Order: sequence, then structure tokens, then C-alpha cells
Amino acid sequence: MRHGMFDWKKRMGIHLAYHQSATNNLVHKIMTPIQLCGIAYLVTGLLMLAIDTTATVNMAIIALLPLMAFYLVIEPLTGLIVSAILLLSAMSALTIPVAEIWIPTLGIALLASGGVFQAGIGHGVFEKGNINLGNEFQEFKETGSPMVFIFFFFFPILQLFIDMGYRKNLNKQLLKYKDEYLAQITSG
Repeated sequence: MRHGMFDWKKRMGIHLAYHQSATNNLVHKIMTPIQLCGIAYLVTGLLMLAIDTTATVNMAIIALLPLMAFYLVIEPLTGLIVSAILLLSAMSALTIPVAEIWIPTLGIALLASGGVFQAGIGHGVFEKGNINLGNEFQEFKETGSPMVFIFFFFFPILQLFIDMGYRKNLNKQLLKYKDEYLAQITSG
């Protein structure tokens, strides 16, 4: 299953094939911003441990810029929202009144809790165990590209906007890719 780095519409179609339950989608829409916050806390917290805290947010923003730029290129509105979550989370990490070691620990906990809720409850219960994670690891093994994992935090936010009527033509394309993928896996 090889896809170009920016062949994100096909990837999203595959994502949609594994996210057909409305409740599972709701779990993802709630947990994905929490996981984005976790990423920002992890990056900011690690930098807090490594450098002077007055420069930490600036360094965290610089560290997160490639990810934010990637999301902005793929889909500007969604990229802007995801970037805003990352930026605000990085800035808020400095306001948490705990020892510096707890900031990256909190980041890991937020990432992990999102994964547990999404995989365990969202997919395990509401998708009856149907999850794409094995295919994503296989794609990573074949291509060496981490893009498949970077989309984890993008697709649920984009899906939220599409569900509200944003970019109807894009939604038609994505549903076409989803249907093609479902036909492929049911016939093969």
C-alpha cells in the first residue's frame, strides 16, 4: 500500500473506512485535540528540562513549526485550527504550576489516554474491533515515511469541519476513496 507523501485524500478515504461509527468519530473528535495538547506539552516540557524556561515557548514553537506547516499545506483551515491548538497548548504549558518534569509526563499521559479511548473504546466497542493501525504500521515499514502517523491528528479535525458542511466537493472525493478501499478489502 504505497501512497505519495501528500496523497492525503486517499489516506483519508482509508481512514473513513475504519471510522464509520458516529460514536467512534465523536470519541476521536474529543480526544484528538487532547492529544495535540499532549504533543505540545511533551515538546515544551522536554525543552523546559533542557534549556532556560524563558526561551522554552519560542523553542517549542520552532520545534512544532514543521508539523504546523505540513498541516497548513494539506488543508489551510484545518491546518490553522490544529496549529492554533498546538501553539496555545505550548504556551499554556508554562503556566501549569508543577515541577518541570511533570509537563512532559502530562504530555505523554494525554497522548496515551487519547490512544486508549480511541482504540479501546472508539474502535474496540463502536467499530467492533475494526482498526487500521496494523495497516498503518505496515505502510510505515514499507515506505519509511512517518506521514501516516502525522495524519492521526489531522483527519478527525478535518472530519469535524466536513461534517458541518465544509468543502462538500472534497467530501465527495473522500467518500469515493473510502468506497474504493472498502470494495478492495471486501473483495480481496
